[in-house]
Amino acid sequence: MKRYRLSSGWRIFLGVAAVVSAIATTSAFNLYRGYQEETRRAEQRSRNLSEAVARTMTAELEKIDIVVSNVVEQYERNLKQGNADPDAIEKFISGQIKKVPEIEGIRIADDKGVMFAGFGRSHSNSPSIEDRDYFISHRDNPLSGLIVGKPLVGRISQKWIVTFSRRYVKADGSFAGVVIALLTVDSLRTLLSGFDLGPRGVMTLRSVDDLGLVLRHPETVGGKPLPVGDTNVSQDLKDLVKSGIESATYHTVTPYDQTARVFTYQKLKGAPFFALAGLSQAEYLRQWQADRNASLTIVGVFAVVTSLCGWVIWTLGRRHDSFVDLLAENNVKLSAVNAEYAILSQTDRAVVTSTTVQGFYQAVCDATVRHGLRMAWVGLVDDDGVIRPVASAGQGTDYLQQVAITTREGEPSAQGPSGQAFLLGRPVLCQDFINDPRTAPWHAQGRQYGWRSSASLPIFEDSRAKGVFTVYSDLPEYFSDGKATLLEDLSNSISRGLDRFAFEQKQKDWQARLRSSEARFSTVFRASPVAIVIASLAEDRLVDVNPAFLSLFGHSYDDVIGRREMDIGIWDDVGDSFKMTEILLKRGRVENLATLFRTNAGELREVLVATEIIDIEGVSYRLSMLSNVTDLRQAERALVQAEMEKMHAMRLSMLGEVTSMIAHEVNQPIGAVANYLQAAITVAPESRQNGLIEKAIQQLDRAAETIRRVKDFAANRKIDRPVATPIGRLLEDGCALALLGNTDREIAITFSVPDVLGPIMGDPVQVQQVITNLVRNAAEAVRDRDVRRIGIAASQSGNLIEIEISDSGPGVGPEVRSRLFRPFVTSKPDGTGLGLSTSRSIIRAHGGELWCAEDGPGGACFHFTLPMAETADA
Repeated sequence: MKRYRLSSGWRIFLGVAAVVSAIATTSAFNLYRGYQEETRRAEQRSRNLSEAVARTMTAELEKIDIVVSNVVEQYERNLKQGNADPDAIEKFISGQIKKVPEIEGIRIADDKGVMFAGFGRSHSNSPSIEDRDYFISHRDNPLSGLIVGKPLVGRISQKWIVTFSRRYVKADGSFAGVVIALLTVDSLRTLLSGFDLGPRGVMTLRSVDDLGLVLRHPETVGGKPLPVGDTNVSQDLKDLVKSGIESATYHTVTPYDQTARVFTYQKLKGAPFFALAGLSQAEYLRQWQADRNASLTIVGVFAVVTSLCGWVIWTLGRRHDSFVDLLAENNVKLSAVNAEYAILSQTDRAVVTSTTVQGFYQAVCDATVRHGLRMAWVGLVDDDGVIRPVASAGQGTDYLQQVAITTREGEPSAQGPSGQAFLLGRPVLCQDFINDPRTAPWHAQGRQYGWRSSASLPIFEDSRAKGVFTVYSDLPEYFSDGKATLLEDLSNSISRGLDRFAFEQKQKDWQARLRSSEARFSTVFRASPVAIVIASLAEDRLVDVNPAFLSLFGHSYDDVIGRREMDIGIWDDVGDSFKMTEILLKRGRVENLATLFRTNAGELREVLVATEIIDIEGVSYRLSMLSNVTDLRQAERALVQAEMEKMHAMRLSMLGEVTSMIAHEVNQPIGAVANYLQAAITVAPESRQNGLIEKAIQQLDRAAETIRRVKDFAANRKIDRPVATPIGRLLEDGCALALLGNTDREIAITFSVPDVLGPIMGDPVQVQQVITNLVRNAAEAVRDRDVRRIGIAASQSGNLIEIEISDSGPGVGPEVRSRLFRPFVTSKPDGTGLGLSTSRSIIRAHGGELWCAEDGPGGACFHFTLPMAETADA
C-alpha cells in the first residue's frame, strides 16, 4: 500500500498555521497574566488606601477623644472645687479647640440636656439635646465611654455634623451631663482630600449599622453631591458586612454611577464607621488595554505577513523540491528550540519551590518560636485540598507531620482555625484552644504540648491563597488585637517573599529576552547605512556610534567616544544643537530637523536629524539618526536655478510682444491727456477745468503703473533677504503679468482677498513668479471653454496665509495629479514639466506648501501657503 505524503504546499500551510496559532496562544496567555497582575496591583493599592484612611481617621478620633476627656476632667475638677466660672470654662474650651482645629466646637450640657457652655449663649436660651441618642446613652449607662454618633444636622449651625461625647459626673459620682465635640462632615472630608485616588477613584465613610453615607471624596457624582445617610450600596458590600467581616477587598459596580471598581473596606477602631477606598477598573486597566490592542495588532500583522511569506514559499516549493527539504530541516530545528524552552520553563518552576523558599519558611517559624510562642508552622494546600506542613518549629512538630487538615467544606478538620483561615482569606483566632469546639479534634494534643491559644493567617502568592501560617501560645487569650496584627504582618511578609521569588524568576526571563533584543539591535546598528549616535542625555557624551557615522564625518571611533558633539565640532551652528535638545526634552522626540554638519576635513554636509529618548538599564540616552541629504539638496537648488533662468529667458522672448502692447497702452492715455489738457485751456469755468485736469492725472497714473509692471517683469530682480510684502499686491501684479497678451478672448477674474490680511515674509519676485505661473496655467486651461473664469482668494490659517487659484477649465485627472509636481511631467503639448516642480520648490523654501486639490465641479484648484511676516520674524 502506498503511503500518503502531504505535498510541500500543504506542509508549509500547516506549518504557517501552527506558528500563527502558537504566537496567538502565547499573546493570549501573556495578556491574561498581565490582566491578573494589574488587578492584583489595584487590589493591593485599594487595601493600602483603605488602611491609610483608617489610620488617619483613627488618629483624628484619638485626638478628639483626648480633647473631650480634658474638658470632662477640668469641669469635674471645677465642680468638686465649687468653682464653675463660665468665663474660665469657656477659655479652657477655646484652648482645647486650638489643639484640634478641625473641631467645629465643644458644648457642655447639664443633666437635663440643656447646653450652657461652648457657644456664648445664656442658660435660659440654650437649646436642649435631651432627645439625642448619645445623651440618653450617657445618662442611662454609667459605664459609657466615648460615643461617636451618626451624622445629624446641628440645631445651631444647621450643618451636617458628627458628635463625639463623654459623660461627666458630680462629686458624688452621679450623672451631671455630657461634653460634646462637634466635627462637621466637611472637616472630615478635608482629611481625605490629600489621598491620590487617580481618575474616578473614591473614598467614603459609611455607618456600620445601616451603611448610611457619612461622607464621600470626591463629594459630587455627575455634578451633584450624594446626600448624607444615602444607603444605595452594592449587594456585594451588603453581603460582606452581613457576614461579619470587618475588612475585605471586593470587585463591584457602584450603583450611583454604574462604574466598575475594586473596593477595600475596613472598620474604624473606636468608631461605628467603615472606611472604603475604591479604584476605577477602567483606569487601572487602561495600560493593559493599550497593551492588549497593541498585541492584537502585532499578532494580526504577523499573521498576515507570515501567511504571505508562506504563500511565496509554497509557490517556490512546488518548483523546487530541495527547498521543501530545507524547510523540513528548519521545522525540526524549531521543534528542538521549543523543547528546550519547555525544559527551561520546568526548571524555572522548580526554582520557585526549591530549598531557598523552604529556608525562608523555616526562618519565619524559628524566629516566631524564639520570641516566646509555643509552636509555629507553615502549610501549603496540595492538589487534593489538604494542607501539608512544609516548615515548623516548637513543641509538637512531630505530631504535626501526622495531621491531615482539609479545606473541603463539610469535613471536621476544615472547621478548624487553619482550614477556615484559608477558606475565608482572613485571620482566624482561637483564644481557648483546649475548650473551643472548632479545635475538638486536637484538644488532647493541645493539653499535651501546651497549646492554649492559636492564630491562623492565610498566605498569598499573586493575590491567590496558597496556604496558612499558624502559631500557638501557652497562654489563653494571648492573641489580643496588637499581637494578631503582628502575626498578620508576618503572614504578609511570607506572601511578599513568595512574590519576590516569583518576581526574580520573571526577571531572568526578561533578561534573556533583553539579551536577544540587544543582539538584534547591535546587528542593525552596525550594518545601517544611516549614521546612528547614542549619547547620554544628562551629559550629552557619545556612548556609541556606528561605522556610517565615522564614514560621514571622517573621525575614528576612539576620537569621538566619551566626547560631546560640540567638543568634536561637527555642528556648524551650535544653536541648532540647543534647538534639537529643547524640542527633544519638550516632546520626547525630534523628526527631520534640517541642519548643517561639518566633517573632520571641514566640509559642510546638509543633514536631516531624527532623535528620541531611550532607556537602557534605568539610564536615559539620546538615539539620533543622521541622514546625509547634501546631494539631494544640491540637485533641488540646481533645478530651481535652471527653471529661474528658463523663466527669465521666456520673459526676454516675450519682451518684443509686450513692447508693442505697451506702446498701444501708453499712447492711448497720452493722447487722452493731450485732449483733456486742450479742453481745459478752451473751457472757461474754473470747476470744469479742475475736473478735466484730474482725469488727465488718472490717465498718467495708469501709464506709470503699466510701465512699472513691465519693468519688474523683465528685470528678474533678486533680493538679499526676505521682506514683508502685502499679499494682495503680489496677487494683483502676478495676475496682470500672467494675462499680458491674452486679449483675444476675455477672461473673468474674481479676487477675494480681505484687507485685514497681514503681509507675507519672503522674496516678492519669486512668489510673484509662482503666482504668474499658476495664473498663466489657468488662463491656458480656460482658453477654449465657453465659460472662462479664474478665481483668486486668500485667507489666514493659523500663522500661515493660504492662497487658492481656481479655474473653470477641464481640471486635472487623478492619473496626472499623483505625479503632477515631478520634474518633466506636464499635461500640455508644449510644456516643459518644470513650472510646477520649480514653484513647489520655491514655496517650500519659504516654509510653505503647494498642492493641487481634487477637481470640483468648476475645474482645477491649486493651493499654496506662506508664513506671515510676524511668524517669520519670531
